[in-house]
Amino acid sequence: MGKIEQLIEKYLPEIEPYLEGAEIRHKFWGVFFANWTGEMNGLFVLTDDAFFVRGKASFKSGWGGIAKSGEVQKIPYSSFQTVYSKKHKAVIKYDGAFKGKPGKMGKMTIAPKKMKGENKKDLISRANQYYDFIKSKANLTE
Repeated sequence: MGKIEQLIEKYLPEIEPYLEGAEIRHKFWGVFFANWTGEMNGLFVLTDDAFFVRGKASFKSGWGGIAKSGEVQKIPYSSFQTVYSKKHKAVIKYDGAFKGKPGKMGKMTIAPKKMKGENKKDLISRANQYYDFIKSKANLTE
């Protein structure tokens, strides 16, 4: 078992209580980026209604508490305004209503990390699979 697989198994029990019975569709160790907070690694869990993230690395808390290190955050797909793929990363623009800031738009980029023994082609394929899933659940039209 590689390092990333170990991290997923280590942090998944921290997210499970927040799922409230929702079925896990995808889980991956990935990277989150926003211009005003910097980059953070963490566990992402995708369900039918939302994605959950549990950050590992500490960083500035300028993103209003979303995905701070050690905290589990739920981000509903219904808050997404646009979702597009850029260099095999999902770029998401969202409305802050779910965190008590209606009308305040934000932007985040997420992407999976490479698993042990995975080649670049497989990583890109997996990233596109997560992107397609998120886009379909956000119920957005082109």
